[in-house]
Amino acid sequence: MITLYAVTWRADAPAVDGDGLVVLTDGDLAMVAGSAPATTTREDALAFGRTVEQVASAVDVLPFRYGTTVADADEARALLREHGSGWAARLQKVEGCAELAIRAVPPAADENRAESGAEHLGRLVSRSRLLNAAQGQLGDLLTGRCRVVRRLAGHEELKLSCLVERASAEPVRSVLEEWATTRDDLVVSVTGPWAPYSFAADGEDAGVAL
Repeated sequence: MITLYAVTWRADAPAVDGDGLVVLTDGDLAMVAGSAPATTTREDALAFGRTVEQVASAVDVLPFRYGTTVADADEARALLREHGSGWAARLQKVEGCAELAIRAVPPAADENRAESGAEHLGRLVSRSRLLNAAQGQLGDLLTGRCRVVRRLAGHEELKLSCLVERASAEPVRSVLEEWATTRDDLVVSVTGPWAPYSFAADGEDAGVAL
């Protein structure tokens, strides 16, 4: 059993000798893989993430979800052949880019239970308006700074993923962090740059890694 880390271009495949990893190739694509751990621990998950980020810091990648495994190298190469054209198209879309993640949550200012259905509904409407307004501000702020911005699922909070050029990631993050200081009505966190997990799939799977 082997663990799959990421897909990249064959020409860009990193040298991984001695790291417990292998690079499997088919056509123009390559896949970074390694032996699957016997058990699943938090440290295993963190190590997986570090490996993906190390590769993504140097080359364009489509990262796999943690825990994605196949039986052997032949099955991994079969995946490259089966999904090659689609993965190549996605790699072109994330070329030169990383992901920044924004999370905005209204503070729990009123934790008392609503006294009526109308009051509960009113709170939901107010929260929705607050988050939608924040999304609008961020959309204006990120126009021209990010290649793509996606809102991820969730009604209780605002979660945005931004596809940004790697060279611009830190300046854009600074702009977002400055915006966060202006929002006393939201608890805002900005993380990244990360491998483009939220942009590894298209269509209905948007926002979900491979």
